[in-house]
Amino acid sequence: MTISAIHDRVDKETTERRKELEKAHVNHVNLKGTLFLLYRAPCLVNQICRPAVLARVLDAACSPSTRPPGVPSAKQHSKNLNLDAARISLAKVLNDADSPVTSKQAELTRLKEELRELEESDPAAGYEPDGRA
Repeated sequence: MTISAIHDRVDKETTERRKELEKAHVNHVNLKGTLFLLYRAPCLVNQICRPAVLARVLDAACSPSTRPPGVPSAKQHSKNLNLDAARISLAKVLNDADSPVTSKQAELTRLKEELRELEESDPAAGYEPDGRA
């Protein structure tokens, strides 16, 4: 994942969280206003205590306490963190196991190049026969 993709993802999640907080704030303000009317305006209690109004008050009280569908539960979040930790551990083990292989591959490449150079060279080319043989 590229850095710009990560930044885009973080920006998107930040925007979504900001919208959720604004919605929760609006619900809180609406609930506060309704409760104010219930407790501070007894003359309006007869009008407010209708089932439809009470249902809206109940919905306003319940919506901030429910978890949005995209947010994992605490148990699921913990499970996800454990999976991430396991993936990181596995990646570390694979990286540690890959280091000796990489060094051996580099050594093999160096030795193959040295062999190729030795095969191409002619050791007898540098000597002249002196006639004693």
